Amino acid sequence: MVDGPVVVRGFLLVGIVMKFALGCASGGGQSAAPDAAAARVVRDAAVPVSETEFLCDGIDNNGNGAVDDVDVENDGICDCLKIALIGRPGVLDASSFLDWLNDRGASVERVLPSEGEFTREFLDQYDVLILDFLQRGYTEAEAEIFKTWIAEGGTAISMTGYSNAETDKQRPNSLMAGLGVAYVRDLVSGPIVDFSSHPVIEGVNSITFKGGFAIQAAEATGDVNNETVGLIGGEIVALAHTRGKGRVLIWGDEWIQFDSEWSSMPAIGQLWVNIFRWLDPPSTCQFDLL
Repeated sequence: MVDGPVVVRGFLLVGIVMKFALGCASGGGQSAAPDAAAARVVRDAAVPVSETEFLCDGIDNNGNGAVDDVDVENDGICDCLKIALIGRPGVLDASSFLDWLNDRGASVERVLPSEGEFTREFLDQYDVLILDFLQRGYTEAEAEIFKTWIAEGGTAISMTGYSNAETDKQRPNSLMAGLGVAYVRDLVSGPIVDFSSHPVIEGVNSITFKGGFAIQAAEATGDVNNETVGLIGGEIVALAHTRGKGRVLIWGDEWIQFDSEWSSMPAIGQLWVNIFRWLDPPSTCQFDLL
C-alpha cells in the first residue's frame, strides 16, 4: 500500500541552461528550487540585492515584491511554477498541452491517485493544481484541507473527464464541496461563445466545449466571490472562484487540453495564458499576452 500520492515526474525544463546563466550573470547562480514554505512567501517586503531576479531560489532578489518572477522568454508562464496534474488524462491525447507547459519552463508532475491522504504537505509542494480526470472520490477532511490551502493562497484549475458515469461529476464535486461549487445536470455542448467580461477570456471569442457539465455555486459571502466566465444556453460552464488569497477556475469540460483543439484553435493557447495570469500563482511574472 502506498501512503501518499504516486507522482510520475516529467520535468522537461526547456531553456534551463539559459536561465541558470541568467542567474549567474546576476551574481547569484542559485538554481535550486526553494522548499515549500519559502515558495509560499510571495509578496513580503525585501531588500533588493540585484537588478535581476535569480532563477527559482525562493528570494525576492530585485525587491519588486514577487518571489522568483522569472520569465526569460516572456512567454506568459513563469519559469519557476510547479504544477501538479491530478488524476489521469482524458480519453484523447493531450501531449501538446504538456509540451506547451514544459516549453515555457514550468515543472509539471502527473500525480496519480493512491490510497494515501490528500494532505497539506502534498499541496504545499505546488503553485498550481490542475484537476484532470480524477480517479477517486475525496473525503470531507481532504476537501477541507483543499479549501484551506486555496484560502491561504493556493491556486487551481478544475476540469472534468468523461466515462458516462456519475463519478465524472461526483469525484471533482467531492473535492470542491468545501468551496460551495459543484458540477450539475446532464451534458452540455457548445462551443462557448457567450462570455462575461473577465480577464480569463480576454482576446478569446469562441472555445470548444463538448459534452461537459454546468456549474452551480452557493451564494458567496465574506472573502469569497464567484464570477461567471462563460455560458451555454444560459448555463454557467466556466466560473472564476476567489477565496481569501487564492483562486480557482472551474471549467465544465476538458477539451481545452486535447491535441485536436490545440492544432485547430489558436485561441486555446491564449486562454491558458489568461488563466495563469488571472490565477496569479506564487511565482508571478510581468509579461505581454501572446
